[in-house]
Parts: sequence; structure tokens; C-alpha cells
Amino acid sequence: MVSWIRVFYYRLMASLRSRVVYPDDIDIDTRAFFERPVSLKIAVIDDNEFPWVDTLESKGHSVSVFNDYHKTSTKASQKKLQSYKLHSYDIVFCDIEGVGLLAYPGLEGVGVIQDLRELNPLQVIVAFTGSPARLLDPKTGKNYTAIDSIFQRDWELEDFLLNFNSLTKIFAAPKQRWKFLRVRLVHLDFSESKITMIQRAFTANLLFLKYLGERTNIPKSEIKQIILDSEKRVDVKGVVDTAAVAVKAVNIVSSVFFVDALK
Repeated sequence: MVSWIRVFYYRLMASLRSRVVYPDDIDIDTRAFFERPVSLKIAVIDDNEFPWVDTLESKGHSVSVFNDYHKTSTKASQKKLQSYKLHSYDIVFCDIEGVGLLAYPGLEGVGVIQDLRELNPLQVIVAFTGSPARLLDPKTGKNYTAIDSIFQRDWELEDFLLNFNSLTKIFAAPKQRWKFLRVRLVHLDFSESKITMIQRAFTANLLFLKYLGERTNIPKSEIKQIILDSEKRVDVKGVVDTAAVAVKAVNIVSSVFFVDALK
């Protein structure tokens, strides 16, 4: 039987502590907490063979491969290109050369990535290429901000796994997750005050999870529901224009970190 007085106490404590605690300070790895590895849904957009599909699937991840970003139509009357719906994927690997050629001449895969980022602000997007220099934005001389990471086609398996394992920490470690979220929110031109508000809600949910897991005997299935219910109370006033993104950033604690692990 859950003691709702204790739950309320830990929720209040988490809320108060979130003003002085940062995601970097929270020592919790959800993979260890729920004793299950992160299983990710991955999309690959590549007009050539992607060499690491079997490797990813052997690690428990689900991989879907698309030869291009847009569907090939056999109807001569269908002039408008239709892209695949990739919003449900955790990570998208996108080749830079050869994909998106019809829709984004001159940009190709970079144009695909920019479109993906606009449609899915909090999706992890990886540029996969043999020509990293093509990823430099001519306006800034730096890599395009829509990209989260760059993987090179000529990497050996060990290099790929080292970098991919680092990428998976975005879905399990609070420090890496918040670093990713902050970069994405800055890309969306969120003000510092809005980012701080989202950070506090994010931190409060993590602290609440930590307190329930370490200081109570509540079963993990019940902790899941308590956190989900708690997230419904998050106040996102002041971010009405991008409230959906703000809510998703906060709710990522449950929707990505551990709900799948509790299925």
C-alpha cells in the first residue's frame, strides 16, 4: 500500500531541491536502476549499405533502413514528394551524400537533417558520412546546429561502438540527457529563463524518481505510474508558444528513461 503522505513529501522535497540541484549533480543511471539495458528504435537513411545494422540489432536495438528520405512514387501524376514519418524513432542516422537529392539539391542529406530537426526538435540526429567537411555551415564555419553527432563511414567497428555507446547515455544518464536537451532548446531560441524553468522541472522529476527508488519500498511498476501522474502537474506557463516541446523535454524522464524498461 503506497503511503501518499510520503509520496507528497518526496514530491515537495524534489520540487524545492530542484532550485539548487542541477542534472549534473544527480547520481542515477536508469539502466542500472531498472536492471535493463536501453533498447532504442533507430532509423537509417542511406542509399548505400549501412554496415552496422546487425551489430545494433545484436545489442537489442530495433533498426529500420530507408534508401531515401522521400518515398518513391510510381504515379506520374504524384509530383509532390512525400517523406517517411520518422517521428517515433529515438535516433536517426542520415547519410549526407545521395539522399534527399531531388528535394534538396546542393544540400542533399544536410537538407534532410534540417527538415527532420524542424519536425522533431528533440530527436537525436546523427550525420553519417565519408565527407565530414560537407557538414560545415558556410555562414559560421562550424557544424550545422541541427546535428547532434557525426559518425564517419570509414570507422572500424570498435570506433563505431565507442561513439554509439556514448550516444546511448543521452537516454539513460541525467547529465548527458540534459546537455542534449539544452542544446536542442537553444537551437529553438528558447530564452534562458524558459530553459531554467524546464531544467527545474526536469530535475524535480529526476529527484522524485531517485527518492522513491532509494527511500521507499514502492514497487517499480507503481513508481512508474506515480511519476507519470506527477508529470501531468508540471507548470509550463510562459512557454505557450512552444509548450509541446517544453512538456516533452520534461516528460522525457518517463517516456524515454524508464517507461520502456518497465513494460
